[in-house]
Amino acid sequence: MLKINFLKVWALVLICLLAGCKTESVSETLNFSEVDSAYVAAARTNPKVRIVDARNNNWFIGWREEGVARGGHIVGATDFSADWLDIPGAQKKLNVAIQDKQLPTAQELIIYDSNGRNARRVAHYLSSQGLQNIKLYNVKDWASDSSKPMAYYPNFKLVVPPQFIKAILDGQQPETLSNRKVKFFEVTRGDESTYYLKGHIPGSVHIDTNEFESIPTWRIDSVDRVNTYLRLLNTDQQLLALAKKYGITADTTVILSSERQNATYRLAVILRYLGVKDVRVLNGGLDAYKRAGYPLETTSHRPEPIDDFGSKVPGQPQLIDDLARAKQILKSEDALLVDVRTKEEFLGKKSGYRDLTETGRPKGIVFHGGSKGETASDVFDYRNVDNTLRNRDEVAAMWLAAGIDPMKKHLAFMCGSGWRTAEVLTYAQVYGFDNTSMYSNGWVEWSHDPQNNPTER
Repeated sequence: MLKINFLKVWALVLICLLAGCKTESVSETLNFSEVDSAYVAAARTNPKVRIVDARNNNWFIGWREEGVARGGHIVGATDFSADWLDIPGAQKKLNVAIQDKQLPTAQELIIYDSNGRNARRVAHYLSSQGLQNIKLYNVKDWASDSSKPMAYYPNFKLVVPPQFIKAILDGQQPETLSNRKVKFFEVTRGDESTYYLKGHIPGSVHIDTNEFESIPTWRIDSVDRVNTYLRLLNTDQQLLALAKKYGITADTTVILSSERQNATYRLAVILRYLGVKDVRVLNGGLDAYKRAGYPLETTSHRPEPIDDFGSKVPGQPQLIDDLARAKQILKSEDALLVDVRTKEEFLGKKSGYRDLTETGRPKGIVFHGGSKGETASDVFDYRNVDNTLRNRDEVAAMWLAAGIDPMKKHLAFMCGSGWRTAEVLTYAQVYGFDNTSMYSNGWVEWSHDPQNNPTER
């Protein structure tokens, strides 16, 4: 086993600093010992050892990486993807991730990948941040042995890797896909000129979010009708008409992507609510597709309308709660209404929207426990550095610390107008927390009538 003299290493660091070079270059000169499956198996139950998956988030959650026998991760492992190191300006978030995963408390780190590069990159980075006693491992050996335990998120197929989409475009049939009726959509607010014509996944049709949301009648004269986010979900019949307009049936496999990730999750939940059986979202948004090196196109595609959706609407009514149902949840001992907005919105210090003056929260709602949210459009508490979905154990720990147990109670999520909520709901169901729903119209609707909708700050 290789031993490293850290006094010599830090002496080199000092010399390098005095010479004006970067400390990262020193860490790249380090060598890390490699371990085998027997070593990892013994270390896996040692609380002083932290096992870290340095691969892409999609392989960690359950998708099978090419050349690796099984998808998912070594049971007990956490994730710190080498992909995160390529995100511009991510230093602060990387440091937060190190703490969230409790890496500094470990006496030993075992970092694994499947290509011999990602684990070494992460090891170099963590070493540059002061972490020591790092070893490397190739997960191919573990995955090829069916007796070795691997874990995956129960509904990982709800979010897809770029490779899944590229395989379909290349005429292949990737894992988990049995349907040949596949449609791609790009989902953003506004017309095609906003994002769509600047580049989208080949074959995608644009859907404007304003087609499934409308300004409430009591706001129509007081807001910017073009740019306002103060919109409520359309009626079931209007949503059904939207699906028909875009050629979506209950049996269509729908794959959504966008520069604005939570827009895709908003539509994904709506389509599942209507009864579309197979709706997928590109994990990490359109940036993930671009980082994978796949080409976009700028050609505009027109939808092919249909007359018959193919099933009763809504097909999954339990996914979306209306105002009356939200009030019932607040009174229930078996359910919680969970606020996923920022702490400032929850405390009534701001509304979160430039054209919404009302502040506060529904009386009795529970704050989700997050601390990373900054605006009414981000869900940083639920995303990794590269905007893929965050580690389930970390999210569950955050909820438990806030008194929220997804294994004991039904959770109904709420935000301002449903966009953040839809993303959180989808992630919760990816994790396997199926006893969940969303109060879709959120604070925009609730705050309109404080006499009948009890509010607190």
